[in-house]
Amino acid sequence: VDTVSAQEGGDLGFAGRGVYDEAFEDALFGLEEGEVSGPVETSFGLHLIKLEEVRRSDVPAFDELREDLR
Repeated sequence: VDTVSAQEGGDLGFAGRGVYDEAFEDALFGLEEGEVSGPVETSFGLHLIKLEEVRRSDVPAFDELREDLR
């Protein structure tokens, strides 16, 4: 039983890649807003994932900053 996210109603908040189990991330990043995944098996168990909202990063690409970093 997941007692950590259960305290938040299952809400994991916002995160980029490299935070969760690979299978979980593959399913998560394949979803559109409002979509629910099928069952996803990870080393932590089975999960259903609902993507509520996507926030785009406002961090510029490295190539855009290259000259400023010299």
